[in-house]
Amino acid sequence: RDSKHHNKLDLLMRLCNSDDLWGYLVKRRFAIDATKPYQRPTSYGGSNWKNAYRLLARCHKMPRSRLSQRKVVFAKSVGSNRKNDCSDRSSSVLCWVLVGHTDDCRLRRQATIQESDDSIPPREDKFIELHVCFQLISPSATRVNLDLSASYVQLRGEPSGKGSTILLGSKRPKVIHRSFGGKSQRRIADAHGVIQEDEYDGCNSILSIKALEFVVVAINVVCPQDMVYETDFLSRAIALHIPTCLEKEIALRSSTNDVCSGGSVSDFCSSSNKRPREMLPIELYNHFVNGMGEEEAQNGKGLRREGHDSNGNFISPAAAKMLRWIKVLHPGFITALFLNEKDFWSHYIELPGHCLALSST
Repeated sequence: RDSKHHNKLDLLMRLCNSDDLWGYLVKRRFAIDATKPYQRPTSYGGSNWKNAYRLLARCHKMPRSRLSQRKVVFAKSVGSNRKNDCSDRSSSVLCWVLVGHTDDCRLRRQATIQESDDSIPPREDKFIELHVCFQLISPSATRVNLDLSASYVQLRGEPSGKGSTILLGSKRPKVIHRSFGGKSQRRIADAHGVIQEDEYDGCNSILSIKALEFVVVAINVVCPQDMVYETDFLSRAIALHIPTCLEKEIALRSSTNDVCSGGSVSDFCSSSNKRPREMLPIELYNHFVNGMGEEEAQNGKGLRREGHDSNGNFISPAAAKMLRWIKVLHPGFITALFLNEKDFWSHYIELPGHCLALSST
């Protein structure tokens, strides 16, 4: 028995260290095709794909795409900036902010007509187009919902909690790229086979992202009238704040008073006195969640005997009734910090005549 157990562990270790497995994971998360002959782990600092994945994940590398290639990242989420920040909320959703540049690096303009009085001349609003990239990397979250309409950019000199808002209407946020493992998914078929452009709800600006999915959204941020160039905005921008809501499936062993009837209890962990205390084995989930234990036992898919786990250990009926997998919603914010003025000026060139251009480097 010991030799068989040792052989299983040895097989499992070889599988976990397999270059094929880690090459597949590198492609899924970073869109780097490890099967190509010109792709080598040494190009990313690792002796094999396992070490390369660890290094890429540690620096929160942005997945490769046609929109992010050779682009400057002007802001990153807080979790990807702080080395010692291991909080789940800050590192569950990664965010990178690029700029949709104009040819002369000036801010974009839009004429706004006053509906109340036609005699008033149109007002010219200034705005900057930001390409905000997202990826959900949490091991426990299945989906994240982003409220783009409530997002704002905090500017220097503005009170806390207020800043430049996001344009809606014809200039509302728009998904310009959606991919998984490097494969574009802008055209998605739903359960009925109907082709949809994406899962973005343009009416209420709620963007839904699945695990390891890479999404780029173009948002237009209103700028003060005294700004002229993109650098004017970047020099005053502190952070981009985006409300989020993580959807997690958590297994709980609850007390009798805390057991909730039904499958979905989204606000179960919202209060401070109701927190998950123990993760449960998957056998118990398969047997007891949503009252499917008896049906699975009859079909031979669940536990070996009623009231026992897969190893034959007895489970009391009282403990069985307290086992639940529940959906928990974690509200929060993504905070992407902008580069300081010294760093972003290296990507611009001042030209004669008070003009700006992008640097080639």
